[in-house]
Amino acid sequence: MTSTISDEYTELLLEHRPMVPKNEAEHARMVAVLYSIDLSHTKLSPAQRHLSDLLAAAIVTYEDQICSPIEMSPHQFLQSLMENRNMTQADLARLLNISRTTANHLYQGTQGISKSNALQLSKFFAIDVDVFIA
Repeated sequence: MTSTISDEYTELLLEHRPMVPKNEAEHARMVAVLYSIDLSHTKLSPAQRHLSDLLAAAIVTYEDQICSPIEMSPHQFLQSLMENRNMTQADLARLLNISRTTANHLYQGTQGISKSNALQLSKFFAIDVDVFIA
């Protein structure tokens, strides 16, 4: 991390004080901070992206500890992630370098997600590749 990014990241950490939530109130605060960062900027700076990733990891850690897992198919999980990021099927097609028709099939679950597409999705959403593989 360059010193400029490091300085901005340090300021963001001090401002938002990310942590693994210990209760619903802290969880709600972390989620609100994450949404405020992700939704208030059309393009995140590297420091904002680092903070966003840290917040997401902290939130997921809490949710994994507290919540029972929800069984979702790979396409349902993809739909949920896309909705959370306000992504369209056209965005998905561009991300995976596939046709819009193929993106629609992936989104609807009428076509399985290939291993290479699952890997790209896991990198983009910063989550385990296994959620995209049936």
